Amino acid sequence: MGSRACYGCGQEGHQIRDYPMRSKIQGAGTSVPASVQQPPVGRKNNQPRQGRAFALVPGNTPATILVVSSILPIDGQPAHILMDFGSTHPFVSYLFEYYLHTSPIPLECELSVSLPSGDIMLCDRVYNAHEIHVNDVPLFVDLIPLEMHGFDVILGMDWLSSYRALIDCELK
Repeated sequence: MGSRACYGCGQEGHQIRDYPMRSKIQGAGTSVPASVQQPPVGRKNNQPRQGRAFALVPGNTPATILVVSSILPIDGQPAHILMDFGSTHPFVSYLFEYYLHTSPIPLECELSVSLPSGDIMLCDRVYNAHEIHVNDVPLFVDLIPLEMHGFDVILGMDWLSSYRALIDCELK
């Protein structure tokens, strides 16, 4: 069996549980990838937070990034969902926004998202508390609109870990 790359940084030689920077990037019960910078709680400033999404179209995923896709209902509408362990936030495509039956609200702080192309996209709104069903269990997700094609929704590691999700990659 060959060596595997760390899901935290993409480098070989360690696993995410042994990720050297992990203790420096954990905060208040959630882990945040090293490239994400969030302002102190309760303090607004004009600097955007930073996030990233590794896979915005099918087949455009770096080999070191683990992703899983599925069709799951969001607010009762089937959605092509990508679970991208390199993504820092849950995102919704501009096209799928049509099926969300609420209005977005402004983000407290603008989000600067690094795309796989190297481009940066600024996001300034969020759809709060949309229901997603996984094995008939209702879960809720806040979705940030992002221009992407091929997927309706991207769920990142922080959202999955907030529900203590376990993904059995062997079972498929």
